[in-house]
Amino acid sequence: MTIAGTYELGDTVKTTATFRYDSTLTDPSGGTNPTCGVKVDVVKSDGTYLVQDQPVTRDSVGSYYYYFDTTSTDPYGIYIVVWKGHHNLVGYGYKPIIQREDILITKVD
Repeated sequence: MTIAGTYELGDTVKTTATFRYDSTLTDPSGGTNPTCGVKVDVVKSDGTYLVQDQPVTRDSVGSYYYYFDTTSTDPYGIYIVVWKGHHNLVGYGYKPIIQREDILITKVD
């Protein structure tokens, strides 16, 4: 596991994802359409969702970002960011694209 970043409880975290096809940046099918575009889940270290199926912001072709906030009452530890999209594979239909990013949230004494 590689930690993508370390933040303190109470911080606003910016997480990013890129989608590629044959090393070329591409938008998953549906783009930013709220019903079939890219969405994100953030799972707290205790296994509960901080956010689920949230729409994200498209920065440019294949590049997306999402901000989430933590509070002083959230658990500290590793938060899992799950990026989800779908892509139309000719002859196979729409298939899921899932990316994961691990963020360390620390407690400040």
